[in-house]
Amino acid sequence: MMKNIFDVIIEENKENLSNKEFVLKHLYIGIQKESKEECIKREFGFEGLESYLYVRLDINDGIASAKLNKVMLEELSITEAEAWAQAKLNQHAETTIQPIFTAINQLLGNPCNDSLFDFEVESAGLYVISNKCMHLGASAILDDDVISEVARRCKTDKFIVCPSSKHEMLLFPDNGTMDFEEVCDLVKHINNTEVDEKDRLTDRAYKLTV
Repeated sequence: MMKNIFDVIIEENKENLSNKEFVLKHLYIGIQKESKEECIKREFGFEGLESYLYVRLDINDGIASAKLNKVMLEELSITEAEAWAQAKLNQHAETTIQPIFTAINQLLGNPCNDSLFDFEVESAGLYVISNKCMHLGASAILDDDVISEVARRCKTDKFIVCPSSKHEMLLFPDNGTMDFEEVCDLVKHINNTEVDEKDRLTDRAYKLTV
């Protein structure tokens, strides 16, 4: 029987995935729809979504990931608490937040400043939060330090969060001028017309109070 691509990637990275130091160094948090999948995961406060742990793997033509499960942690002698804590540190080191037009320019290949807050937060309005490689970066919304700094600069503690895809989320201050149900409808429409099904999260927006 022919192996699928994922099995081949796992086989090629078998040595790395059995190396505790490598796993801890490349451990991150992802976000997906709630599931019955047997991986290391937990709720994080947004209805219909869950967070999980994965190891990022560099491959010849891009990036792949392998979700952690209890058997893998036991074989590596890593506790769940240790894994979540290290993944959070790794994630924070790669968190990016940019005005949406800056993010679009980056996707188009234009150079961007690496400084996390190298823009006028108060005037940007709509932000894209992700990680540096923009791969499974929606979990950056869990970075309390970054969100708190945006709240301080925007002089507000209320935001609306739109799950753009598994790779990024959109964040904008909730100043009361947007109809929340209309925003949810817009997320659903964009999911159905613009986002690959495998990358979709939920068909709704969320309110976030810092």
